[in-house]
Parts: sequence; structure tokens; C-alpha cells
Amino acid sequence: RDYWILFESVSLGPMRIAVLCFLVVVTIFLVRADPTYGGTGTSCVCEDLPDLTAMRCNKWKCDITHDNLACFPQGGKIATSETQFKEIQDVEIGDTVAYYDAQGSLRRTQVIGFLHREPEATSTMTRIHLGDTHIDISKNHLVMSPSKQGHVAAKELNKGDTVEIWNGKQATTAQVTSTETVNGITGMYAPLTSSGKLIVDGVSVSCYAHVSSHEMAHWAYTPVRVYASLFGNADNHAVSAYTSILVKVAKAVRYQLH
Repeated sequence: RDYWILFESVSLGPMRIAVLCFLVVVTIFLVRADPTYGGTGTSCVCEDLPDLTAMRCNKWKCDITHDNLACFPQGGKIATSETQFKEIQDVEIGDTVAYYDAQGSLRRTQVIGFLHREPEATSTMTRIHLGDTHIDISKNHLVMSPSKQGHVAAKELNKGDTVEIWNGKQATTAQVTSTETVNGITGMYAPLTSSGKLIVDGVSVSCYAHVSSHEMAHWAYTPVRVYASLFGNADNHAVSAYTSILVKVAKAVRYQLH
């Protein structure tokens, strides 16, 4: 197995390793002591926990509040190579998709799970117009914006700002011409990749939302990449449960969520 996906795009110093180990211990403790989770947009309960020493739940049940989810709608096109795309509802765990690295080079990354996957759900999203094209995205999802010098929430983009896009040959930028709120959009999908990044409708985006730092979120999800490596994938309910744990930790340390 390719264990490099555990720490792809993450620089871990001694302090971060110590905190990461603490998070893993907290995760295991919470699963053993109280297999019930709740956080921003999600509340999960383990319906089949083998015993109190188990480190993995066999079956999760999650209730989701759609207004708080961060994702992309049905029909969004995920780049899989320089010239090929796959509609987001057809993307599966294990698929290889494309993303931009810090130098703007196109690279490959693996889908290891889904933060959200609700085909029948409807939601309100932000539509970012880029001239003749647009991307529909939840307002708190992170988008790569050179003019903002990094990843920012979609709701923070204004007319004149730029986003990183793929023009068929290389990474370049496109200017935001307008934004609007669109209601009643069908489907809610949020693929999680080993790199923490992907390209949706030609736009470079993060897999994460509700935070101000893509790098911090990617580091915080290292246990999920460990989980995916150990068990072959990160099943959706386990990812939702872990996300809820992160929300609890963030609130405990008074980290401001969007």
C-alpha cells in the first residue's frame, strides 16, 4: 500500500506529531466511551460497536442538517487528467483525480472518502461567475484565490478577485465577474482526497470548509488518511464522525468556525 498518502502535502514537526497523537488517542477514547457524535451539520451514532475495546464502528447512522454542509452539487465536473473529467456523482472511493500543487503543477491524488454524499438533498449555494463559466459551491467551502493569497471561503470572493483555474494546458487565473446565491440546487457531494485538494468545474478548490486555513484542516485530517490506509477507505459515516470530533475540539479551544 502507498503509505505516502498519509502525510502528503503536510510538514509535521515534533509539536504537530505530539498533538496529532493526542487527537488519535482522543478519537479512540470517544469511540470507546461514547459512540455518539454531533457537530456542524452532522450528528452521528454508532449502531454496531462490537465492544468497548473496539477501534472501529461497524455501522454509523448520521442525521445531517443540509444548510450547514459544505459541498458541490450534482453535475459538478471533477478533473481526472489534463483533458478528462468525471461528474461528481459518479466519483467513487479509489478514483484518481487531479489537483494543483503549491507550484501550480497538475498532479494526481486519490479519493479516499466523502465528507458528504447526499444525492437527493437540495441546498443553497454560492454561484461564482467567471466570465462565460461558473462554479456552484457552498458558501463556506475553501477556494484557491491568488488575489487573496491563498484559500478563502467562497462567500469572501467578490467581483475583481481571482481564482486558480485550469485552461486545458496549465494553471492560470480567472477573474470573478459576479457572485449570487442560488436556492434549490440538487445533490450535495464533498470528495475527500489524499492531497486535500481537487479541481471542480475547472477551479482549484480545497476539500475542506468552515475553517480559515486549508493547511490546518489538512493536517487535522491526517488520522482519516491513516484510517483509509489501514482499512482500504474512509467510509462516509466514519469521516462524518471524525469531522464532528474536530468540531468539538475546535469549539473547546474556541477556534472560530465559519
